[in-house]
Amino acid sequence: MQCVSVTSQNIDEFLDKYDVMACSMRNSRIKAKHIAIMEVLCCTYPLKSIFILNGPLSNIRGFISFFVPKECVNVLPQYLKNLGYCDKFYILDFDNPHHTGNSSIKNINLNWKRRKFSIRLFYEQSRRVYRKQSPHNRHFKIMGWDSEIRDVYGYRGDGTERGRRALPVEDARCLVNMALPSRIKTMVDPFAGGGGIVYQAKYIDKSIEVFSVDIDETLEPGLTYYGSKHYVDNSAIIDLDAHVFDALITEVPFTLDALDDICNTLINFDKYLSSCARIVIMLSRGQFCAIEKCVTELNWHILMSCAVNRKGTDVVIMVCTKSNKLYKQMKEIIEAVKTIR
Repeated sequence: MQCVSVTSQNIDEFLDKYDVMACSMRNSRIKAKHIAIMEVLCCTYPLKSIFILNGPLSNIRGFISFFVPKECVNVLPQYLKNLGYCDKFYILDFDNPHHTGNSSIKNINLNWKRRKFSIRLFYEQSRRVYRKQSPHNRHFKIMGWDSEIRDVYGYRGDGTERGRRALPVEDARCLVNMALPSRIKTMVDPFAGGGGIVYQAKYIDKSIEVFSVDIDETLEPGLTYYGSKHYVDNSAIIDLDAHVFDALITEVPFTLDALDDICNTLINFDKYLSSCARIVIMLSRGQFCAIEKCVTELNWHILMSCAVNRKGTDVVIMVCTKSNKLYKQMKEIIEAVKTIR
């Protein structure tokens, strides 16, 4: 992964090889810019996109810019549809700076490093797909009290503090993308709940072998329906034999009284994670210190931890790796991204 600063002296070198893509963040996650930048880089990793530290439109709230190799632009939509925190994407045209285009962005300075450009809307995610995948609409299956499997729509958990199971589409996609889906073959969600992460992992890449664990047997039919190899068990003590996972991706129960279970789960799963595994966790802000301590004691490297405000619920996305080599490779770009305001 790369990031660059562009000057009026080197801009032409980049524009000869790359197109400039501007990504517009969802209003619901517009304050989580650092996460959004890293998500785009992780999602488009196979295309070798480059984040522009001082990119065009940076004065507009919620915009981030990337270089994309010209030969890869045609396949971009296959990746952009999978993003969580960005949903509209524009191409900046430096060859036709006076073209009116079809952009909804108006009354801005279309000049970057002494080069004029025009803007055209390149791709916009399907709102229909987003609505269909939302937890209040998504098709799910549950096991009834009479052991009959029932089709349900909009399953949101059992109403208890530990049973809230309505991870928004944008967060579920983001968590999967932060695990670098193009580089993983197997992943596990040890607190699977209503399957938001499982669902999006299969949506992003059907070839990923997805495993899940949840202590609530009610959920097994739905998680299996989404394509997971599911276990009904306590993730803190489950024995998975010889399984090895490339990634652990999960949203933990947000209550403080779940901390022991969460930490014991991370300790238990350490032996099932490959030496270069990525761990992506969404947790409540109040849980951060305890989980950070647990992760440190496991000798996992924290690549980044960023706060996200979800309509009154302050959460943190923590991204870790077991690989010291990967940590060193990523450290420079993550430190650079942190400087963006």
